[in-house]
Amino acid sequence: MPRETRVDTERPRTKNLETPDETLALTKGAATTVRIGELVVGRLTLEPGWRWSTHVRPVAGTTSCRFHHVGVALSGLMEGRMDDGTEFSVAPGDVFDVPPGHDN
Repeated sequence: MPRETRVDTERPRTKNLETPDETLALTKGAATTVRIGELVVGRLTLEPGWRWSTHVRPVAGTTSCRFHHVGVALSGLMEGRMDDGTEFSVAPGDVFDVPPGHDN
C-alpha cells in the first residue's frame, strides 16, 4: 500500500530556500531543499547543457530519474523525454508535473 503524504494543516509554517536544510552541488548546477512536514520543496538551478543522463546517471546508477517533480519554471527552457519516448518541454511560467522515469 502506498504511503500517504500528509500536510500539516493545523498551523502555518515557513522556511526559506536561502537557508536550506540541504544543499547539493551538481556538475553544471545546484539544488537546495527545505523540508516542511513530509514535503520536500527545492530550488534547482541548472546551466545550459545540463542533462540528467550525463551528469547524474553515473552517480545514481539508474537508467532515468526516479523522482517525481512538481514545480514552477522561473527561467530557461528544459526539454525532456520519458522512458516511453514521450517528449516534453518546460518554459518560464509553466507549472509542471513530471513523473519518475525521465531524462532532461
